[in-house]
Amino acid sequence: MQFTAFKLLPLPQQTTYLVQHGRFLAGQQQDSFELQLFACHDFYAEMWRVQGEERVLFIHIFQNPDCLFHYLEKIILPSI
Repeated sequence: MQFTAFKLLPLPQQTTYLVQHGRFLAGQQQDSFELQLFACHDFYAEMWRVQGEERVLFIHIFQNPDCLFHYLEKIILPSI
């Protein structure tokens, strides 16, 4: 699924798609939030949750790799 089509999905469908088809890259905490970064086709998605809760608050999607700066030390690359 491409950026534009994903953006049009409701939040529950975006969440399901990322968990099933996205490639988890990194996680981090920011204040009282847990963030998970996924790569998916032509975009990246940052899933936001309140720390310790399952419910997703929102998903920030972007295509500019400059937005990955805060994750660089935490990104998990698959072994070659």
